[in-house]
Amino acid sequence: MKDLPWILIAGWAYPASALMDLRNLLPGSALAVALPELRAAGRAMPSTARVLSTYAQGLRALIAQQGGQAVVLGWSMGGMVALETASYYPQMIRGLVLMASTPKFCAADDFAPGIPSSHLRALQLGLRRNRAQALAGFYQLAAAPWPALPAPPEPLADAAWQDELAAGLDYLQRTDLRPGLSGIGASVLILQGREDRVVPWQAAAFINRQLPRSRLCLYANQGHDLPQRSPGQLLADLRCFLV
Repeated sequence: MKDLPWILIAGWAYPASALMDLRNLLPGSALAVALPELRAAGRAMPSTARVLSTYAQGLRALIAQQGGQAVVLGWSMGGMVALETASYYPQMIRGLVLMASTPKFCAADDFAPGIPSSHLRALQLGLRRNRAQALAGFYQLAAAPWPALPAPPEPLADAAWQDELAAGLDYLQRTDLRPGLSGIGASVLILQGREDRVVPWQAAAFINRQLPRSRLCLYANQGHDLPQRSPGQLLADLRCFLV
């Protein structure tokens, strides 16, 4: 995997720049992208090719541009998109790193480690009423148990992000990737903060139990913003994954 290109996917409400500190620690060159970029690429695909979400189709197109195979690192919803793509195009993703991610964001009767769907609906309403206030609350939740880091400016100020944020919440509301987990044969590294209040660590443990070739690393006193707050702490586990 050392010679393959890396693609890093930011989480919901985060620009690609949120992953730059982590990207700069990785060997060689790595491409960091935000979810709106993948969605735009997926929407440009012919309608007959849209078997998957537009995000997954966009990632497939990006990997094809990088030579047809890549190691993909996905944070939160970015990890869900990577899982979705890997379940349909396993030959394209040779290695997968999931950070604070889950196969199903919302809780269900048969899936406890999620958040109530009512929380997402409340966030959708909050974004329509006061985007800055709604995002500030989300960034505080992502930072817990620590104070919030400075909010990225693009999701707060860029008008184009309003539609992108709503589309992302719709994806989180309806997506269930559990049926495809057993078919993912790539090596998978799962990085998860124990104090994550957005994606419970039990969701990461569920993924680890379902995947045939995975390793779970849990970090004490870390939350959902793990790649922003502690990129250096992840480096040792990432290096072992590359060997």
